[in-house]
Amino acid sequence: MTRKNLYRQFISILMLFSFLACEQENDQDQDNDNGSDQTNTELLTNHSWYTNSIILEPGVQVGEFLIINIYSIVSDCTTDDFFTFSSNGTTVIDQGTELCDSMIPQTASYNWVFIENETKIVFHETLSYILYGIDTIFLDTVQIVELTTDLFKINFPYTEPFNQTQQQVSLHFIP
Repeated sequence: MTRKNLYRQFISILMLFSFLACEQENDQDQDNDNGSDQTNTELLTNHSWYTNSIILEPGVQVGEFLIINIYSIVSDCTTDDFFTFSSNGTTVIDQGTELCDSMIPQTASYNWVFIENETKIVFHETLSYILYGIDTIFLDTVQIVELTTDLFKINFPYTEPFNQTQQQVSLHFIP
């Protein structure tokens, strides 16, 4: 074997190890990005959660329009509200900086607990979440669809007030 061939083989082996090391590092980074090394309690209680999407399935027919994501029609004073979950089993809903109604307290506290292998959250008192311009949603138990460091999705049943039709609501929260 010539010296040139040995050099090429050596460089090829170095490149292969470098590639494998980078691939392994990227996999570890991805694990940390989605919070897989944290418990659901840690993921839920690390920061406050702001609503960024409210999906109704099958949607609400308003005239000729079918509205599925009602977040876009919720009053601005609702979009700055946030939920803060604590590891002691309490959650606080804060009305944010823009109040919808001065008669409603700035914050409301509720007790919660995980059930069914941390796939559902039960609120000990019925939690009322007011969507100004739409309705008040009352929550007892919610199904966790996704919970990562940067996304929290829940689903629950809802009876649409105008037509009394059954809906499935999906709330999406971001930090």
